[in-house]
Amino acid sequence: ERADVYTPAVGAELFALAMVVSFTLLIWWTARALDRADAVRRETETQLRNQAELMDQAHEALIVHESGGAIRFWNNGAAKLYGWLAAEALGQRIHFLLRAEGLPPDHETQLEQTGHWEGELTYVTRDGRRVTVESRKNAIHGSDGHVLVLESNRDITMRKRAADAVRRLNSELEQRVADKTVELRRANETLEQRVAERTSEVLTANQALQDSRRAALNLMDDAVEARKKAEQVSAALRVSEEGLKRAQEIAHLGSWDLDLVRNQLTWSDEVYRIFGLQPQEFGATYE
Repeated sequence: ERADVYTPAVGAELFALAMVVSFTLLIWWTARALDRADAVRRETETQLRNQAELMDQAHEALIVHESGGAIRFWNNGAAKLYGWLAAEALGQRIHFLLRAEGLPPDHETQLEQTGHWEGELTYVTRDGRRVTVESRKNAIHGSDGHVLVLESNRDITMRKRAADAVRRLNSELEQRVADKTVELRRANETLEQRVAERTSEVLTANQALQDSRRAALNLMDDAVEARKKAEQVSAALRVSEEGLKRAQEIAHLGSWDLDLVRNQLTWSDEVYRIFGLQPQEFGATYE
């Protein structure tokens, strides 16, 4: 009877039932796996969307592009800074769109080797303005082997212009200081020359004054000496006159003197006495 139960038909039915159960379990497990993958995908998409929203709210210009330059993300900061909307910028090559200047040739090699590059770049906006940005680039390697570059740009145009203005003013100030230094040096040299000339003139005048003073002192000495001699002659003359008067009194002789220039006649005292007159009683005349 047992042999009748396990007939080939029953075995086939059992095998078919086992296959159905196995396929059912496989479908259930696959569905669970797909649900989990879908949940992970939705969570990842949510995270990426949240990150994109956060990046979009950043004040700095944030751009995601491929290593070849094709733009994949363009936030509001980039739109405000450069003038292109995200819909206009996506898909374009960043360095052609913004006409980048100052980008070193080996920056891509450095970015691939170190995963980071930073420096100053000059970009041209939609309306033709040139803006200087402080750029930072970070390479992100995806699981599929593609490389994306996250680039953040901070506008430093005004700061750069202010720094250039300060450097220009410092250069002008240094030039003015140098010019004034030269002028002062020349003025000092001219002043020193004039002082030397005036000093020489003063020394010459002082020497002349000293010579004049010595000459005056010599003249004074000569005058004093002449006065002394005159006094000596005058004293001798008075002695001689007194002697002459006494001689005339003794000899009873007179003398007279005629000044032809002034026509003046002078008698000695004895002449007056000879004529019986008092000495110097009247002015002497020819009569």
